[in-house]
Amino acid sequence: METMIQKVNQAVASCPCGHPHNPVTLDSIVVEAGAVDLIPGYLAERGYRHIALVADSNTYEAAGKRVEQSLKDAGIDSRLVLAQPNAVGDVVADEQTIIQVLLEIDTEKTDLILVAGAGTLHDISRFIAFKTNKPFLSVPTAPSVDGFNSKGAPIIVRGEKITIPASSPVAIFAELDVLVQAPSRMVAAGFGDMLGKFTSLFDWTYGYRTAGERYCHAAYKITADALRAARSMWRASESGSGMGSAF
Repeated sequence: METMIQKVNQAVASCPCGHPHNPVTLDSIVVEAGAVDLIPGYLAERGYRHIALVADSNTYEAAGKRVEQSLKDAGIDSRLVLAQPNAVGDVVADEQTIIQVLLEIDTEKTDLILVAGAGTLHDISRFIAFKTNKPFLSVPTAPSVDGFNSKGAPIIVRGEKITIPASSPVAIFAELDVLVQAPSRMVAAGFGDMLGKFTSLFDWTYGYRTAGERYCHAAYKITADALRAARSMWRASESGSGMGSAF
């Protein structure tokens, strides 16, 4: 069966926009029940033996504990690094949390950073992975954002949020049994992120047609297809309430 990575790379290869494209370089994207159980095999196959497992107290219970046990059972060394909350009880991607997590990662020994969490923990980990030249693996614990494969990390620096170049994961293992248990507000946030594509795709098309902005047919189609799929699933889930007709 054709994988998501293959579909994207084929779309990029046949794009008529005339601009150079880089293929998706992820090793694997697994979105299924039992995805977490496949991680040890992936790590062993690629020779990753010493893992820094980044989570917070909530995401550790959601998925990190299961990942940690699966690594232990497979004989893979892992060190748990829990991102600590700030004074008001929130884990945020700022200088303090980045330094705290970085200091607890043995950069000499670590082969790979594995993050079990949502957007904030991914931003912290992808930035640290980029700066330490370490690969990182993504285990999303909530469908709260659409950027788990992003190469940019929104980081709060001296109170201002800026997006800084960072690393995309080498692989994503999204455990459906974990994602369906995510708080409803986080699921809604991720769906809202997708709905924003209605506006962004329109803005992009408008800029292309009126101002000659750079435009990529493949990127547009990939995004539009994902948006339509998300909308269709939402309509199906709300078919009995009458809410789906709003879109």
